This record gives sequence, structure tokens and C-alpha cells, in this order.
Amino acid sequence: YSQYVQLLSQYRQLEDRLKTLTRANNIDELQGLLNNEMVSNSDQMNVVLRKLVDINTAQLNAVKEQASIEYDSAFNMVIGLLIAATLLTIVFAWMLIKSITTPIATALLAAETIAQGNLTKPISIDGSDEAGRLLLAMKTMQDKLRDTLQGISGSATQLASAAEELNAVTDESARGLVQQNDEIEQAA
Repeated sequence: YSQYVQLLSQYRQLEDRLKTLTRANNIDELQGLLNNEMVSNSDQMNVVLRKLVDINTAQLNAVKEQASIEYDSAFNMVIGLLIAATLLTIVFAWMLIKSITTPIATALLAAETIAQGNLTKPISIDGSDEAGRLLLAMKTMQDKLRDTLQGISGSATQLASAAEELNAVTDESARGLVQQNDEIEQAA
């Protein structure tokens, strides 16, 4: 580039001489200047300009190649990030579905167990979300049903015991009545 600047400076000096010779109407020297020094300077400037164009073209190709490499790298990184984001989305969706379906399946199993009349199987409660609250309500219902059935069973046992006692008293009374009736018949 410095060589081009130097040649351009020489060309301007030659141009100034050309103007001076033109004003002086010095045709012979003017033709010599044009045909020799200015042509030589122009040829040298063209060679230097060609070299500068070649250097710029080479740099442009290098920059273009680097840009292509960086584009490919960025493209691959974006694809990788998209794949990672997709995988993370799938994992989070699976975790969300599992966090919903597992407690519901547990609640369904507990409801089926209670419906079959088994009130002794414990209900495990994991979490405090809506499904956890549903399981807690089912556990409370199971406990109250068990307590109610135990109360009814205890009352039934007491009632059976009272019925046996009443039956024994009734049998004793009946025997007593039969005996009184027999005694009345003997007395008559």
C-alpha cells in the first residue's frame, strides 16, 4: 500500500509538471513526459493495484472461509441447543405427567381397596398438592369408616350379648312359668 501511495505522489508531481508544460506550450517535452514517465508510472501503479486487489481478494476469501466455518459452528450449536431443549422438554413433561398420574393411581387403588371392604390397608400420602390432599381425605374417610364399623361391630357384639342374656332370662322365666303352672295344676 505504501508503494501505491508513493507512486500516486509521483503521479501527482508528474501531473503538475504536465500542467506546467501545457501552459508553457512545450509540446516536445510534454509528449516525452506523457509517453515515458507517465506511462511508466501508470504501468507501475496498475501492477501495484493488481497486487492490492489480489491481497484484498485473498483476505476476502479467508474472511469468507472463516465466516463459513463460524456459520457452520453456530448452526451446529443452535441444532444442539434445540435438541437439548427438546430433550429437557420431554423430561419435564414426563416428570409432570408422572407427578400427576402416580398420586391419581394411588388414590384409585385406595378407592378400589375401600370399595372391596378392606379398611386395613394403609394409604401412603406423598406431597401436599391436590392429589396429596385427595389421598389425605381418602385416608381420613378410611379411618372414619373403620372407626364406624368397629363401633357398629362393638354395638352388635353388645346387642348379641344382651340378646343372649335376654334369651337366658326369657328361658328362665319360661321355666319358672312352666313350674308355676305345674304347681298350680297340682294344687288344683
